[in-house]
Amino acid sequence: MTEPVQQAIATLQEARGQPRFMLAIEGAVRFGVGIHRRLEDKSIDRLHVIGHAARQLPKDAMVLGGFSFDAAHVPTGAWQGFPTALFVVPALEWEWREGEWHEHRNGPYAPLPDAQPAGLQPDHGLTWGDQVSSALKAIHSGRLSKVVLARWEQRPALADPLSAFARLVAAEPMAHSYYFEPIPGHAFFGATPERLARLRHGRLETHAVAGTAPRGTKSTDATLGSKLLIAEKESREHRLVVEHIVGRLQSMGLTPEQGMRRLRRMANVQHLETQVTASAHADMHVLDVAQALHPTPAVCGTPVAAAQDLIAELEGLPRGWYSGGIGWFNQKGEGEILVALRSALATPEGTWLCAGAGIVEGSDAKAEFEETEAKLTALREAILA
Repeated sequence: MTEPVQQAIATLQEARGQPRFMLAIEGAVRFGVGIHRRLEDKSIDRLHVIGHAARQLPKDAMVLGGFSFDAAHVPTGAWQGFPTALFVVPALEWEWREGEWHEHRNGPYAPLPDAQPAGLQPDHGLTWGDQVSSALKAIHSGRLSKVVLARWEQRPALADPLSAFARLVAAEPMAHSYYFEPIPGHAFFGATPERLARLRHGRLETHAVAGTAPRGTKSTDATLGSKLLIAEKESREHRLVVEHIVGRLQSMGLTPEQGMRRLRRMANVQHLETQVTASAHADMHVLDVAQALHPTPAVCGTPVAAAQDLIAELEGLPRGWYSGGIGWFNQKGEGEILVALRSALATPEGTWLCAGAGIVEGSDAKAEFEETEAKLTALREAILA
């Protein structure tokens, strides 16, 4: 854990009892305390609406927030406090830039919303094996070619979610880390390998992250990575994501450029990754790009509409912000949105962990379960420590 990350977490620990927010992305650290202003929308164009409203903010304001996987998400139960799309201007915020902290005070604290005790309640009793079997039947029928299923694991409530987040950041130094606590004691946090969009200085960056293998020992890790690079199933899954991203960017009038496929290594798993870049339009907002790209086949499946319908049929718990987006932007529309993966939802009533796996032709329920186990390892250890 870098010193700026340690300093940010220490400051947030002193602010317990207030809304707390933090992003640590490739050496850049941004965090805030309290809510001065909320930007919220639940329409199908939620990100466009918020991006337009944010143009009226003070030029020095930094906005932090996120949005749900499904635009039809209703923030009930444990997801109260996490609307379809919510971005906040913190009352106090800090940014680690050019080797020093920059502090900004945006204004007074807004009143805190109330939260009623609630948990996540499954609406059916399908096992993981049943879900994968049903997904494969849908794939065999030609209904779709891929669907991403999410697996939840319930754990006891945490005394302070931020402490678990600190342990997670230390365990996953190569990940992008996020923490969003709009109501004290109700926090959504995780460590993701995936960025949905980054926009800065007129340049758009995104990447496809799909296809997974475990990490190995010092002597076997490289072999596992080499096998992943040539694996037919994983390559097919990865290609679907690349094609989706390129097609969506082209529909925005952009000319995307692809990098070489490579490995992205995390603490317990490694992925196939392809960078995609483009020159942005002058008036483009990072939320416009997020609206166009989300959901990618990496978190949903393909075709997207069919995969979303099947997810609604098979998954017993509401995804909420899991596999949605979380990030920041400024008044110019520059910023960065992560894909909210390897996530925990913490409330005073309990903690729920979530990770997913892509199901395609040839998938095996046991192997996909083991993949989600590997993805949850660091998160589970941080929760239980």
